[in-house]
Amino acid sequence: MKIIKNIWNYILSCIWYITPNNKYKNIKFIEDEDTINAIVKEKKSICRFGDGEFRIMENIPSNFFQKNDVELSKRLQEVMKSNKENILIGLPIAFRNLKDYTAKTRVFWKIHIYKYRKQWMKYIDLKKYYCNSSITRCYIDYKDKSTANKRFENIKEIWKDKKVCIVEGSNTKIGVGNDLLNNAQEVKRIIAPQKSAFDKYNEILIEINKMSKDYLILIALGPTATVLAYDLANIGYQAIDIGHIDIEYEWFLSKAKKKTAIQGKYVNEAKDNNYNINIKDEEYEKSIIAKILNE
Repeated sequence: MKIIKNIWNYILSCIWYITPNNKYKNIKFIEDEDTINAIVKEKKSICRFGDGEFRIMENIPSNFFQKNDVELSKRLQEVMKSNKENILIGLPIAFRNLKDYTAKTRVFWKIHIYKYRKQWMKYIDLKKYYCNSSITRCYIDYKDKSTANKRFENIKEIWKDKKVCIVEGSNTKIGVGNDLLNNAQEVKRIIAPQKSAFDKYNEILIEINKMSKDYLILIALGPTATVLAYDLANIGYQAIDIGHIDIEYEWFLSKAKKKTAIQGKYVNEAKDNNYNINIKDEEYEKSIIAKILNE
C-alpha cells in the first residue's frame, strides 16, 4: 500500500513540478562559490535547513537522530524567519533544481516537496536570498561525481589556516582518519550527545562560550546545529552548521556508490551505522576539551 501511495505521489509531483503552481522554482539562491566567499571573506555564519529540520518544525514523526521537541521547533522557526546580516540561511537546492542529482535523490525530493509544499511555504520568503543547505553534501547525491573534488577543495577554504573548534556527536569524529582538516591551524573538540543533542543545549552553549571568539566553530549536531550556529553568531562567533561533510568526504575517498557504513564513525543514514565505532585514535582524544553527554 505504501509503495503504491509513493508511486502515485511521485506521478503527481512530476506533473506539479513543471506547472506554474510550483513556486519553489522562484526561490532565490546564492551560488555555492559565492556562499564560500561570504563565509571566508565576510566571516558569515550559516544555518542549514533540510527535511529533518522541517519535520521538527512541523512536528512530523521521523526516524532522525533528534526526537521532536516543542522548544526546538519554535527555535528553528525563529531561525528560518530571521534576517541577520551576518547569518546565511540554507535551504535545499533541490527546491529550485534537481538536474544534477541521481535518480534516487530526485525521486525523494520530488515526493517530499510535493507532499509538504504548503507547509514549507509558510516559512519561505520569495524576496529573500538563501544559500544551498546541501553545500556540505558534496558527493553521494550527485550524478556526476567527477566534480566532487573541486567542491571539497572549495569547502576546505572555510577553515584554512584557522583555529577550529568542532562541536559534534560522540561518534561523529570529523576529520579523524582522513585529511579533511589538515589545512586548519588548530583543531579542538567539544563532544555532545550523538542523539537528541538539544536535551543538553544550554550546557553545550555554556561550554562553547569558554572559547575565544577567534575560533571558527564547526557544528555537526543535526537540527541542534541550526539553532546553535544562529545563537553563536548573535554573540560574536563565526559558526558553521557543517552537517555530514565528513561522511560525504569518506564516501568520496572510498568512491562509494551508495550510503555505506564508515569504520569507527556513526553514520545515521547507513544500515550498519555503528561499524567498529569504538576504535581509538590518540590525536582525536587529545583534541577533546570537553564532553557533555546524556546520562
